Amino acid sequence: MTRTALAAPEPADRFLYHRDGPVTLYLGDAHRVLTALPTASVDTVVTSPPYYGLRNYDVPGQYGLEPTPQTYVDTMVRVFTEVHRVLRDHGTVWLVLGDSYSLNSGGAPRSGTYNGYRGAATTRPGLIRPRTQDLLPAKNLIGIPWRVAFALQDTRLWYLRQAIVWHKPNATPESVRDRPSCSHEYVFLLAKSRFYYFNLDAIRVPLARPDALDGTRIIGGRNKGHTGGIGATARRRGATAHGAHPKYTTDPGVHRSPGSRRNLLATGTQHTTAHPGGRNPGSVWSIPTRPYRGAHFAVYPLDLPDRAVAAGCPPEGLVLDPFSGAATTGVAALRQGRQYWGIDIKADYHDIAIERLSPHQQSAPEPR
Repeated sequence: MTRTALAAPEPADRFLYHRDGPVTLYLGDAHRVLTALPTASVDTVVTSPPYYGLRNYDVPGQYGLEPTPQTYVDTMVRVFTEVHRVLRDHGTVWLVLGDSYSLNSGGAPRSGTYNGYRGAATTRPGLIRPRTQDLLPAKNLIGIPWRVAFALQDTRLWYLRQAIVWHKPNATPESVRDRPSCSHEYVFLLAKSRFYYFNLDAIRVPLARPDALDGTRIIGGRNKGHTGGIGATARRRGATAHGAHPKYTTDPGVHRSPGSRRNLLATGTQHTTAHPGGRNPGSVWSIPTRPYRGAHFAVYPLDLPDRAVAAGCPPEGLVLDPFSGAATTGVAALRQGRQYWGIDIKADYHDIAIERLSPHQQSAPEPR
């Protein structure tokens, strides 16, 4: 039987739009450019794809205009299968996604996401909504973020490690009367391997009560504010300690067997002090949106990729955003001494990115 030879991947430089020191920008379809990138070349990916049905960028082949939610999900799986290939074994993906609603009975668009990377009020020109009423009754929250996350998990390529809620305290109110307004999006943390690079210390939240570090005061629990005792456990409601490391116990000279350690963890006597670097930030990140005057679309706030890059990318490592836009991820990467590769289908966005990235390039390393 004669087999048709597979086409060789296109060289990445064919898509090259801009290269300057630690910054490389590629112009083209995300999946097509990804297939041209070297295997195991990237340390972490921080990205926010175009949301389903939210905006028409007037670019042929753009993502987000698929006819059905499932087609959009399939497109994301296809893209992130290539992302998996270009990631190094210790790599992670930080995937920001917002949701949307099926059309109402009058045919007007409804979006559950505002002020995200691709988000904006649906009354602005260029915003669209695919007709999904044949698939879901009107007014249904489609559940796009979780559909994508579960589909990626089902490929068996990814470890879905956390679903972080990005809470937007200044989210634009929605003009709805029969449900609460939406003020959050999701950041999914996916890992390529069971063991991966993750620097928790880089994103710890400073302690509100540093006096607790000396071990003389408890920092939470039923007996909050008193010294010592079982009531100090961080496992009780109201506690503010987050998984203190065993070496920060109140009795460092006492030897404990593994069994007794388990018992102590259950009763809380080892949780009377906190990690000196601060607490684990948890899975709800309250980060206000911030406008960027250089673009007609909203970019996600720099604090978001700042955390992802700090936790997910080794020093002097390489950060990729396959939906680069105005390169907010790139700014975070350069500010922290990482390299940056960005992919986008629209040259205008790369021009904005070059202007934004230029002031930060001296702090980043040269390509390895």
